[in-house]
Amino acid sequence: MLKRETLPYAEWTYRIPEGEIRRLLKYQVKYYFGGGLPGALPIRQLAGIIEEIGRELLSDIGEGNKASSLQLFNYNKTPGLDSLRKLFLKRLVERQHLPFDPETDYHRVLVTNGAQQALYGLLDSIINPGDYILSAAP
Repeated sequence: MLKRETLPYAEWTYRIPEGEIRRLLKYQVKYYFGGGLPGALPIRQLAGIIEEIGRELLSDIGEGNKASSLQLFNYNKTPGLDSLRKLFLKRLVERQHLPFDPETDYHRVLVTNGAQQALYGLLDSIINPGDYILSAAP
């Protein structure tokens, strides 16, 4: 195996104090509630969904809709893909009986990359510079 050479970090980086979260994560814990470990995924269902999406994309490409199919793999609007936002709202209306129309009210839905992004967006929109915030210590 080749030895991997690494460059030294900049001098200033060695003066950064260790963060409280990193210090706490050194301890062995029974349950980990950090990001990136959502638990067991329903692998069979997920595989079926991925297979179904793949078949639909291949069918679209076969019908000459290559550009629109490949667009799904590019960056989209910041609030999320319109069709996904409509689908989310449709499901919420059906299951929670919300008084919205998925075809016209989908602009009220924002798709995020997780709870942290959603909370940041929410708090960033209501907190002003200089506001006091109470927070539990990590």
